[in-house]
Amino acid sequence: MSTATAAVMPANRASWRTRVIRAGAAASIASGLIGLALAPVPEPYLAAWFRQPVLGPVLAAEHLLAVAGLIALWLSKACGDGLLSKAGIGMAVFGQLAWTPAEVIWRFSHPPANFLFELGLPLIAVGLIFAGIGMLRARRWDGWQRFLPLATGLYLPIVFLPAEALKFQRGLAIGIWGIGFVLLGAAIWVREASPRRER
Repeated sequence: MSTATAAVMPANRASWRTRVIRAGAAASIASGLIGLALAPVPEPYLAAWFRQPVLGPVLAAEHLLAVAGLIALWLSKACGDGLLSKAGIGMAVFGQLAWTPAEVIWRFSHPPANFLFELGLPLIAVGLIFAGIGMLRARRWDGWQRFLPLATGLYLPIVFLPAEALKFQRGLAIGIWGIGFVLLGAAIWVREASPRRER
């Protein structure tokens, strides 16, 4: 193998990695925007809206897009290489994967879907909190963006769960959580595009 060929191969791998991370970042933004679309639905109509069968695949896609965003976060190494960060992102991914079939199943049978929702929620919340702590310890991002995973994880027990329990403005609560994924995806995209990004 020539020296020129050997030099091109790492560059090609870096280019492939960048494309994958950007695709995941765009997926995270799309996931958040789907959540934001639910925000304007008033509480009295939210239950009827969620019962629509067509909404199941849409929300399932939302969770798969969020998974792609979390994978991009992992590949970006923004949360560092520690066990806490890897475990956190892995937990959040499995939580989102549990929610994916639950969205479709819930339209036809509530008990198994509710089990998956209840399984996924703590995984996502704790996973994002762990990833957020890892990001703060890694210090690879600066500014307000470094608090995004932690804030997105803390949002679930502090805001979303009370709104769900009280059946108060749940659409708005879901929409605001979606903003976290929009901002996280945008931050990953911008950081990946920056020539000064750290690895």
